[in-house]
Amino acid sequence: MLLAEAKRLGITTFGMVDTNSDPNKVDFSIPANDDATKSVAIITNYIAAAIAEGLAERQASKDDDVDTDNDNDAEKRAARLQAEAEAEAARGGRGRGPAGQGGPGGPQKRRVPGGASRRPSGPGGPR
Repeated sequence: MLLAEAKRLGITTFGMVDTNSDPNKVDFSIPANDDATKSVAIITNYIAAAIAEGLAERQASKDDDVDTDNDNDAEKRAARLQAEAEAEAARGGRGRGPAGQGGPGGPQKRRVPGGASRRPSGPGGPR
């Protein structure tokens, strides 16, 4: 029943076949004694080890790709910032200062004649 369902869904099938089994019903047959637990254990352990090895290789490949992508992103960002700095220098600008410091690109502070101590006096006059 499971074999028929796998065939209907298009899933590739592997199967242990003995002299009393039809090897044509599975896509990949493994000649083994399907009645002995030791034979089944040996084959399933081998398959599990192969899967674990494949997953480890896949993870290592992904880690290498992530490292390469991070390096490429950093290089692209550095090149973009360098190009922006060169373009700003070519325009004669002095660069943008941090926001709120009154430099180009930040808000300008308004100067009040008489200094910063000039405030409206409250009740009772100035002290």
